[in-house]
Amino acid sequence: MNDAYQYQNGFHVLKLQGSETEMGYQHGKLLRTAIQAGAIPYFKEYLPRVLQPSLGKQGAKALQQMLYQTTGKRLLKAFPDYFREHMRALAEGADLKEQDVAQAFVLPDLFLWLVSKSNGRHLDLAPTLGCSTAFAQGEASQGTMLHARNLDYMGVGHWDAQQAILFHKPDQGMPFVSISSAGVPLGGITSMNQAGLTLAVHQHLSCLNIKLGGTPIGIAGDQVMRYASTLAEAVQILDRYPPNVCWTYLIASAEENALLCYETTGTASRWFIERGERFAYTNFYLDPELQAQETHLYPSQWRSNLGRYQTICQTLESQSGQIDANTMASVLASPGHKNCRLAQPLSMLFTVSSVVFEPQARRFYVANGPAPTSQRLYWGFDLATESALDLPALTGGLADPEADRAFSAYRQAYIYWFEQRNKVQALLAMEQAAELAPRESIYAYMAGLIALDKQSPDLAIHWLNKALNLGHPDPQRCSAFRLWRARAYDLLGLRKQARADYQQISGQTADIRVSKAAQKGLAQAWRWRALSIEFNYADLMAA
Repeated sequence: MNDAYQYQNGFHVLKLQGSETEMGYQHGKLLRTAIQAGAIPYFKEYLPRVLQPSLGKQGAKALQQMLYQTTGKRLLKAFPDYFREHMRALAEGADLKEQDVAQAFVLPDLFLWLVSKSNGRHLDLAPTLGCSTAFAQGEASQGTMLHARNLDYMGVGHWDAQQAILFHKPDQGMPFVSISSAGVPLGGITSMNQAGLTLAVHQHLSCLNIKLGGTPIGIAGDQVMRYASTLAEAVQILDRYPPNVCWTYLIASAEENALLCYETTGTASRWFIERGERFAYTNFYLDPELQAQETHLYPSQWRSNLGRYQTICQTLESQSGQIDANTMASVLASPGHKNCRLAQPLSMLFTVSSVVFEPQARRFYVANGPAPTSQRLYWGFDLATESALDLPALTGGLADPEADRAFSAYRQAYIYWFEQRNKVQALLAMEQAAELAPRESIYAYMAGLIALDKQSPDLAIHWLNKALNLGHPDPQRCSAFRLWRARAYDLLGLRKQARADYQQISGQTADIRVSKAAQKGLAQAWRWRALSIEFNYADLMAA
């Protein structure tokens, strides 16, 4: 067996060392097949897929080409020389076009920039981003520092199917490990270095003062992993590499018993060091000045951000004094509100990577399996030996089998709808989810939306009736159920029933876009258009 590569507990485990060219080529060569089936090709096609409902297939392709020829090239030029050297070697080793790999690496910044620019421009970009962090130390965790994180990102069925643990020994800098996926290099997303610093990056959807001109995401964190031994050194590095868009770096230090929260919009940065026993973070700024610049385009996503944050805080407080690695795995696996699988869960459709770090011991546990990875077994690894630990897996994240079967059908519905553009199969899978979990109103709602999208309004009414009968813990959701039932009535020519639903919404709690859509529906019957359904939060960004 090649000592540089092993397949352990469902992970591609690589030991990379040398120059950037050598490490990039080793990565590409050893994982060639996995990379070609993984996140890199998926990211290359992500933009046209997400743009297609708004612009059509040809329009989406045209905009993608224009963006990569303009903003994309600008982002690529901002990558430092060492990264481009690493990328070229990775592409060569993986037998991929360098241009295709480059397009994948500029996607994170390009997508968030486009989301900000699209606000109010009738471009329904479904924001599928998330992330959750839980941190505990001192008496709360019996003296052991624990830093747990879910990465919620694009690439379901690809990133999670080709998870990789990359041990790096670069010629320049200290050894570190990155928790990644085949083809996603360096240490700027989820990682731990020899000095006992752990890193988790969180995305923010949009901000008023966003602009390009900074460093693409991934570079600053990678530099921290290579060169920082203290949080002060981490701050100095992050200051030198301001990003293009909105991100937060959460860096824990085993030697300082503290966590750095470094929030930045690209044009402004604020940071503080947390020395308390418990800390939670999702996807909204904690600094008041940055909060004033943050824009919230999507109510369901915003409620999830707040709900996940509250769930982490409440769980850590209730378990304080007994928190261990298994507890942290159970936090990351939280399925949300007891009456809705999609209301404020930490284990989300786009949870493609989940890890619990023990920085003081320089070891970590990574969950393996299909998204949401946080509800799978967590396997232990050691930074010093660069191998799996001979310890039992963490089981705190394991999902209820019955609920997991229903959510697996939900995940398959997403893949059919978004990746394969097969509305018939998407509806069948969504109906299966609703039948496996008959008390989940959000599954019935999504079945109704897919039925409406495939122009089957009578079937849509059937599922939306069920969603309304079941209700939802968020009253805004019930108003959305009613809005789309009214629109289905409109398509069937049942104007009286449609108007009754539109009218009822005006007296209920509803998101502003739903309220405005209901008022418009009272004046004029709705006409069918393709729906930009968003599955991570189970809703539509625009009503």
